[in-house]
Amino acid sequence: MQSTETRMRRALSGLLVVAMISAVGGSLWAVDRPVEKAAQAALISNETPEAPSVVAASEAFPPMVLDGDSSGPSDAAWSWFNVGLSNQLKQATGFTPIVLDAYARAAQNQSSPALVNLGYMHETGQGVPKDIVKAISYYRQAAELGNPVALYNLGRSYYTGTNGLPLDWSAARRYLDTASGEGLVAAQHLLGQLNLDQNQASNAVVWFARAAEHGFVPSMCSLASLYHYGRGAPVDLSRAIQWYRRAADSDFVPAQYQLGVIYDSGSSVQNPVMAETYLRKAAEHGHRESQYLLGQYFYRGRVMKSDMAEAYRWWTLSEMSGLEVASAARRQLMRIIAPIDLDRGRALVNAYKPVASTFRDDGVAAIQANARMTDELPSAFGAGFIVSGAGHVLTSARHVPNSSRNITVAIVGGKLRATPVKVDPALGLAIVQIQGGARSFHSLAVQTNRSSIRPGSWVFCMHMEPGSSSRDTLQPSAHRSRVVRNSGLKADPRYFTLSDRMPLSTVGAPVLDVSGQILGIVTDPAPKAYPNSGAVALSARYINDFLRNSGITAEPGMQVEERGEVAPSTPMVANNALVHVTTYSSLLP
Repeated sequence: MQSTETRMRRALSGLLVVAMISAVGGSLWAVDRPVEKAAQAALISNETPEAPSVVAASEAFPPMVLDGDSSGPSDAAWSWFNVGLSNQLKQATGFTPIVLDAYARAAQNQSSPALVNLGYMHETGQGVPKDIVKAISYYRQAAELGNPVALYNLGRSYYTGTNGLPLDWSAARRYLDTASGEGLVAAQHLLGQLNLDQNQASNAVVWFARAAEHGFVPSMCSLASLYHYGRGAPVDLSRAIQWYRRAADSDFVPAQYQLGVIYDSGSSVQNPVMAETYLRKAAEHGHRESQYLLGQYFYRGRVMKSDMAEAYRWWTLSEMSGLEVASAARRQLMRIIAPIDLDRGRALVNAYKPVASTFRDDGVAAIQANARMTDELPSAFGAGFIVSGAGHVLTSARHVPNSSRNITVAIVGGKLRATPVKVDPALGLAIVQIQGGARSFHSLAVQTNRSSIRPGSWVFCMHMEPGSSSRDTLQPSAHRSRVVRNSGLKADPRYFTLSDRMPLSTVGAPVLDVSGQILGIVTDPAPKAYPNSGAVALSARYINDFLRNSGITAEPGMQVEERGEVAPSTPMVANNALVHVTTYSSLLP
């Protein structure tokens, strides 16, 4: 007959606590509930928690003996697991041979937390040689025992097509559904992202809401963005602000930035004072888009008195983080700034130290959008966008040179392999297709009506570029402009010209109307022979012909009537169709 303690420990096996997400891959590892606080404190602050002296696994307990009831871990299995965990938390290096030995002994007796941690060790190469095959094997064993963390780790790997598993969103959904049913908010959050990728925004609202209501901060921000931009639910700025604020109160920088945006541009809730407050918070944390917008506030004197030195500071810091629109603004400022303001601005830049966010992710903040497949330098890379639900990507021919042997496409949720379909150097276009079978990708509609490209109309050039916190992550970037001529250089009718020159990183990026439909693709962002000319884009009519001749049917666009002279908001609905194409001259692992 089982002891009360045994039954209680077996019940706890279904109540694992997620303690940390790996910085390199997004996998979770498990701790037993009684040591939850110590585990989180150790992993977050790197301080040594109160714990007993290091215990040698081989000395603490006799060799493992299988419990007569094999339905769950034995008392000895839990003892071994806790020995491994306590040693792990005590060591500065985390995983040691003692830890490995203890976890291995616990795993022999069906300790699913020990199996998860063994998988984590082998996936990340901590304490053992990195071995993805062994890692997945351990995760599968733990998943068969119903461990939600293992289910999540497998689902994440299928979702991103990493860790030796193929891109398989059906398999990802099965694992994540099961983990979500066990109450793992990380899995609920990732299911929300998966539904967004499959253009099922209404389902994404459900999953993000479920995780947000359980206090999961990143889901609060994701849910707010759906209400903000009307994806999967009607536009509801009141709800959007409510969820953004809850996330921002946890010092979640993306939410602070979005609150700044919504208070800056939301017509019914516009509040420049609140916008400046939240943009300043995010800017002080080092968020480059917030720094750029805050620089505009100082330049224009919208809330406070105009201050060219402060504008110089924030635009310079944003430029240093790689935001090219800030670089253009700073160059313009240099033409008019007074020497005394310039000296003060430079002093402010030198004195700036980013304030660390107090937000700590004790679950999973976000899935790496650019899971690294190789350390090899690419032969070419640049912007692109999805034009069919089957994963066809349109990009510039520059990004797919003849020497390319492998292609990857970074989308929201992972870096995926792709194959070339057609390259036309004369037209400057290329098509690649994301591998992984038939998937429902979010694609952009092609607006072929020539009257949509008329002088004076607002357009947006949107693309993915390296994130502000890491060069290994990507985030959307938008540049607003106007059509000045419905022809290109030398009056070429296949092209149209914008009022502004664009960063070089926009080559291959779509030019969109206010509703997010494709009007063209950037072919020359800053013509060298014509320094006074804005960016030049190939018209959507010729894009559509190129796609049709390649056997691809794009979604047709609808005529959109643009009203008023006020600059419209960025069509954020396009974000999930933006990609970053990278090509390599050698085979990927």
